[in-house]
Amino acid sequence: MYVAVPLAPPALVQPAHDWYDPACCAGTDCFPIEVKITPGGYRLPSGMTVPFRSPRIKQSQDMRFHYCGHPQISLMRCLYVPNIGQ
Repeated sequence: MYVAVPLAPPALVQPAHDWYDPACCAGTDCFPIEVKITPGGYRLPSGMTVPFRSPRIKQSQDMRFHYCGHPQISLMRCLYVPNIGQ
């Protein structure tokens, strides 16, 4: 069972990496997260599942998952995914 909680406290939001797409990140709204890989896609801590073929999926350049969107609500612009053979 998942409980809806904020994805990251504001203090944990990091400045943008230089490889984030400007359409995804406004400077401080992308941050690393842990996801669960399910048969239907990537399950975020909020409980939202992002399908593997979603147009919001971008290639991560540091072998970590990164969420881009509003940190207190589930308003995702992009999910950066490492190349893990999916």
